[in-house]
Amino acid sequence: MKKDCFNAAVFVFISLLTAVLIYPFLHESGHSIVAVLLKANVAEFQLLPVPYILCDVSQIGNIGRSIIGMAGNFFPMIISILVPSNCFAVKSFRCTLKGISVLAMGISLVSVCFMINEQDDFYQVVSYWNYGKMSLLVIALIGLILAVVSLFFELLRKERIPHTTSKTTNKIITIIHQ
Repeated sequence: MKKDCFNAAVFVFISLLTAVLIYPFLHESGHSIVAVLLKANVAEFQLLPVPYILCDVSQIGNIGRSIIGMAGNFFPMIISILVPSNCFAVKSFRCTLKGISVLAMGISLVSVCFMINEQDDFYQVVSYWNYGKMSLLVIALIGLILAVVSLFFELLRKERIPHTTSKTTNKIITIIHQ
């Protein structure tokens, strides 16, 4: 019972830490890494209170700007797939990061379809993307599918998410089923 409570507390703590600090850091890092690789000048990088990155992309073409915009959503998802898991805290981090990536890609897909959130990265990418809105929707949809499949397989594997049912819980389930 104590281990269940401890695991629940660890999961909540890791999930909040991931949602509030780690995901925004990875998201903005995705933009900045690609911007630096494309020779843009990163002028500002802020995590709190509102995460954002400010780059000078005046020397970069529209495709480069589009890739920088998309990198924010794809980088955390890639990290969540590549980080090896060997303990409950890391497994909690991976699941939370994958869950947030699914939500972020879903929100971006809706934003591109209905053009409703001017602050969304994919909304901004539409203005730079020269190959039509449909191809951008396909990229966002591929990202969403990748995130959902990755999260599904993470949740499906029993060894990755430890089974923490206590004896007390098993007794309650037995009583309910009788």
